[in-house]
Amino acid sequence: MVLFSPSREFIFGDGFFHNITSAPMAPAMPRILAPLTPEMSVLHVIPVWYMEEPRMTTLVLRVDETEALNNTIQVYSGKELFFRSQQPQMTNDFRVGQYLCYTNYDHSIETFIRDIPGVIPFGTYPFDPYIGRRH
Repeated sequence: MVLFSPSREFIFGDGFFHNITSAPMAPAMPRILAPLTPEMSVLHVIPVWYMEEPRMTTLVLRVDETEALNNTIQVYSGKELFFRSQQPQMTNDFRVGQYLCYTNYDHSIETFIRDIPGVIPFGTYPFDPYIGRRH
């Protein structure tokens, strides 16, 4: 999914959201949020269950949605944040000064993933892929 933000800039950090810990232990459902420009980010997901079409979709974000994704960048960044002209308000997660990560699946990125056209929502396939997994 290509995400566009016309009114609030995406920030960059010295880290970004992903659930890939190492090549030999690749996750069954890789997820990456990568800001590319101040106006565009990419959310790359390979879910276990999905329809073949559409292969890619776009979404224009509201200000609050962009802020939620910027807060995620702060969780996964350790010491550096970069922005063009709209300085972000630093979150408590970023102030820790360490690379943190989400430990559950109840956060803004998962909300976006559930809303991607073609991704089959939780509860409609025969098993829950998150049971017993920790990232």
